[in-house]
Amino acid sequence: MPDERQTPCHFEFLGDGAERPALERVLPQRPQSLFRGIRQGNDYWQILANWDVILLTSDHEGVPRVIFKGMSLGVLPVVSKIDAEADRYAQSIDSCLCYEPANIKSAAAAIERLSKLPEAELVNLRRQCRQTAQKHLDGKAYRDTFQSLIRDVQKMPRISEVAPPRSEQFDDVPFRWLQRIGKFRATIEKGRNHLAKIFCRSSSSNAKPQNPPPNQ
Repeated sequence: MPDERQTPCHFEFLGDGAERPALERVLPQRPQSLFRGIRQGNDYWQILANWDVILLTSDHEGVPRVIFKGMSLGVLPVVSKIDAEADRYAQSIDSCLCYEPANIKSAAAAIERLSKLPEAELVNLRRQCRQTAQKHLDGKAYRDTFQSLIRDVQKMPRISEVAPPRSEQFDDVPFRWLQRIGKFRATIEKGRNHLAKIFCRSSSSNAKPQNPPPNQ
């Protein structure tokens, strides 16, 4: 954690969820951590505006709106490299805003690096954040992008016209069983590929070397 690196820091948790009790046990109410719970309206935005950094710890993520909300206020996003839109946007601003997935020491190092940057560099990073987020929060830009997507989808052929008839034999199968079937099929496919590689190596080793042509 940053405090182990002698980097003064204060954590705020905005929102709520199933993991809050576990977090409260690890990080009890103290000056360095504060659980804000669910906030709305101006209260939400005022809390967000006071942050220096917003830390995203997701293992899987699409495009988290909270990142763009924070960036629109100049809050620096520190996100894990999970190959999602959040870390792509963060890296487009500066690679120092990303850390290795599931590695809290890497996240702490990223925050520590930011804390040691000159004020002029921080101002520049915050300006880039606001510029990057603005186009996503502008209502007209959002509508134009969404309408463009709809037009592209309309140009695509209908699935019912190009795809084979859908089988209904799995319609009543519980999803957990479909997951097991999918994992079983993946295991079979992996085994087939492994056997194919072994067969190729065996065929190569058993091939008889050709005699060199006689000297002319």
